[in-house]
Amino acid sequence: MIAPLPGEHYPLKREELALYAVLTSGRGKHAFALELTRFVEGEEVRVDGWGPLERDLGQDPTTIHGLPIRLRAVRFPQPGQYTFRLLCDHVGIAEEKILLREER
Repeated sequence: MIAPLPGEHYPLKREELALYAVLTSGRGKHAFALELTRFVEGEEVRVDGWGPLERDLGQDPTTIHGLPIRLRAVRFPQPGQYTFRLLCDHVGIAEEKILLREER
């Protein structure tokens, strides 16, 4: 959950956020990307996106790979539920939902 600090107003801007993914069961080179979406009147809308980031997962599918993702200057237009979605070769493989609260 993210809440505005005293005196902050929407749109909120976070100078730095970090996400970390653990990858396994993959082989070869892949393009990873991240997208940020939110729901507007029942419809999912893309807010921002990052990538692609090329990554070689090698040939052993049992190897565990860490994928740190550092984001800068992330803007959230208004309160509500947002989703960070990790894509591998344009296919969603993981997501994390966050809730942005109203101003106090």
